[in-house]
Amino acid sequence: MYKILVILFCIFSFSEANKTDANKITISQILEDDVDANQPDGIKYEYYPKGTIKSEVKIRNHQRDGSEVTYYENGRIKSQATYYGNKLSGIKKVYYPDGALMMDIPYEKGFMNGMKKIYFAGVGVKAESYYRNDELHGLSKEYYSNGNLHTKTTYQNNKKHGIEEVYENDGTLISSHNYKFGELYIEGEKTTI
Repeated sequence: MYKILVILFCIFSFSEANKTDANKITISQILEDDVDANQPDGIKYEYYPKGTIKSEVKIRNHQRDGSEVTYYENGRIKSQATYYGNKLSGIKKVYYPDGALMMDIPYEKGFMNGMKKIYFAGVGVKAESYYRNDELHGLSKEYYSNGNLHTKTTYQNNKKHGIEEVYENDGTLISSHNYKFGELYIEGEKTTI
């Protein structure tokens, strides 16, 4: 198989076949796909139709294991993540097309665990939410673009649990509600909304 690929590479490198169009595949694409299919260790690359890189991920034992970077068509980084044994681990970063940070998402053994942050494009924090095993669990806050608090909500097992407060842009409290396991409580009475 290796000898055939080397021969093909030599033939194609001296011909027009190395040019990319919608109906042809380049020899470099064949070799890169071959790394993933027949050699479990290596870096797998994906490309947009115009030839710019779309993603690169380290493969070990036929699984994602190591860094993964995805790109926008303009070449800027779209996301960065780390995998161990095909499971996300560490902070995944997601970016806007202009390169500004959009999100920080903490992962542990494939699950969101910790504080996820979402950012306004180049302005500041838009939201902060705590997760445990992919579920909202703990304090969650949303902000106005000026940095003032918009909402503050506590979650337990992905359900509102505790006091939820909503604020005006100037910091004035608009409303406050008490939730228990996802249901609204008003003056000691359970109210489902």
